[in-house]
Amino acid sequence: MGMGASQVRLLQLTNRNLQLGEDLVKLSNEKMELSRAKNKITLEYNKSLSAKVLKWTNNAGVSCTNLSYSLLMRPNSANQNRPYLLTDSAGKVILDSKYAEYASMISPDGRAGGDWSGDTKAKILAALTGISEDKIKNYDSTYATAEEAEKALEKAKTNRDKALENARTYVNPEKVGNYIGKVGNIDFTSSSSIELGTRTEAISILNTLASGMVNAMKNYLEEDDLEKFKTACEETIKNNYINNSLSTDELFNNTATNPVPPAIKKNSKGNAELDVNAFLKVIMSQYHGTQKSTDKGNIQYAVVDLKSDKYQAYLDAQEAYETAKADLASAKDANSQIFDGEVQSKMKFYDQLFTAISENGWKENDNIVDEDYFNQSLQNNNYFITTMSYNDSYDPECDASSCTYKYNYEQDLASNNEQIVMVNDEEIREKALTDYTYQKAIINSKETKIDQRMKDKETEQSALLKMIDSIKQVLNDDVDTYYKVFSA
Repeated sequence: MGMGASQVRLLQLTNRNLQLGEDLVKLSNEKMELSRAKNKITLEYNKSLSAKVLKWTNNAGVSCTNLSYSLLMRPNSANQNRPYLLTDSAGKVILDSKYAEYASMISPDGRAGGDWSGDTKAKILAALTGISEDKIKNYDSTYATAEEAEKALEKAKTNRDKALENARTYVNPEKVGNYIGKVGNIDFTSSSSIELGTRTEAISILNTLASGMVNAMKNYLEEDDLEKFKTACEETIKNNYINNSLSTDELFNNTATNPVPPAIKKNSKGNAELDVNAFLKVIMSQYHGTQKSTDKGNIQYAVVDLKSDKYQAYLDAQEAYETAKADLASAKDANSQIFDGEVQSKMKFYDQLFTAISENGWKENDNIVDEDYFNQSLQNNNYFITTMSYNDSYDPECDASSCTYKYNYEQDLASNNEQIVMVNDEEIREKALTDYTYQKAIINSKETKIDQRMKDKETEQSALLKMIDSIKQVLNDDVDTYYKVFSA
């Protein structure tokens, strides 16, 4: 009975040991799954760290605002009441359901060529602003007048600038002497050196030279440039040659400020000698009037014959410009009596937006109001940002077949717009960190429980193995004893 009982006990312990082995394998597999899960959430977290989002900035990225459909497509301070059109690859304007309702009144099928004028225009603007249609029609009339006045002003400005440039001649520094002519005994049209006499005589000549040069240029420089030329002459001559209390040799060698090239030297007689070209270069290097750089990098200076027909044409163009400026001020004043500046800005915004809709067509996508969808659409280049500028060649009276668009449209990727920047998505990062920390804590808790269960089972298994070895030893001893008795 003792031997039989030991065998039964051995069998029970062996079965239990096998069960513990199976349990440990299962727990090990569960732990491996948890390790894979931890790797997965770590990868997802690391991926979120590189998540990017497009933001709007008005100060080169110093501060940013969430980019949204409303920010681009509705009047606000961020876009300075200027529409940044969301468009597809064909140039059609992408609209939410609210805008689409109004756009269908212009072009029901979304095609380009809709009519943005008259009663339809007044009705839509009234709905968007809450202002009466009659008042909008009145404003529309004065706005058109102001718009024409603004175009007239731009044209007058262009004509004025062209006339002035046409009247100007650009010359090298030494050629300015041809306009100065002769001042006292100094002939600036000559490229040779001219003797000034002793140091005292030279300083006497220099004392009166600046005023003579300025007086000679009165007919060849406009008022602002003449004043700058006067300053250059007076300060250069005074600082370099008169008020420095130099000896004769120092004066002649220009060691005060060391202008390059030296304009006054001592000749073989020991007298001062003026190098006309060098002197003009010293003066003109200090002159900050109208100038331009040549292809070779040399500086040329503008002179104008103030008595010429070309300059008179400029004066006429300037007068026309001033008249156009006054006309525009009058037109804007008429506008301001109807609406204040803020309302006018919003009216202009909507006018540009719906002009673009009528000229380019439209498509509805109400999902675009979702900021995440909107941002991803721009990042994936599904849509573009289009800016508008007035078309100078636009003629509202032209035949439909020959009309050009009222605006020029420049379409580009959002990432290329200077007011849109791509930055790390801090919201995604924060959410990802919260999720990662939470999921990791759950996994760690499960791992801790599994480790404890495995430890308990390994402890039990170790004890079982010792008991099994002990019972086996008892059985072996019993067998030896039994066979000894039997053999006797």
